[in-house]
Amino acid sequence: MDCQQAVNNVIPVIHNPASVQKLLDAVKVSLGFGLKTIVVTKAVGTAAQQGVPEAFRLVLRSGGATLIVLPDIKDAVELLHPDSVYFLSTRGGDSMGGMRLGGVGFWL
Repeated sequence: MDCQQAVNNVIPVIHNPASVQKLLDAVKVSLGFGLKTIVVTKAVGTAAQQGVPEAFRLVLRSGGATLIVLPDIKDAVELLHPDSVYFLSTRGGDSMGGMRLGGVGFWL
């Protein structure tokens, strides 16, 4: 498997975004890496009201990616069936099965 094939198997999950700018930055970085599927879970506040529509616009302009918006990270795990789950966070967040969640999760 070459590098691009490996990248195509990664699904970034932006969990619990509250800031429009942070949500859009995460989507732009994901698109910049050439990822084909991006998931947003539990968007709140202005990120949910303004950021999600703007993120859809960015994804549609990219011409080949898909944006999935779900109410909770458990829904994403249930629907996407990832082989592995990696969580990256700069601060604590929600918990799921004893694991602390927050920030961006990358699934393979």
